[in-house]
Amino acid sequence: MRKLFFITGSSKGIGKGLAEYALQDENNHVIGISRTH
Repeated sequence: MRKLFFITGSSKGIGKGLAEYALQDENNHVIGISRTH
């Protein structure tokens, strides 16, 4: 079953770790959002 994840703060820290973990399963889709300065 496909899962879609919306992860904020995905450029570093916990958000990045969650995105990398979710992407280990090829059925998962991740939309990562982070702020830029």
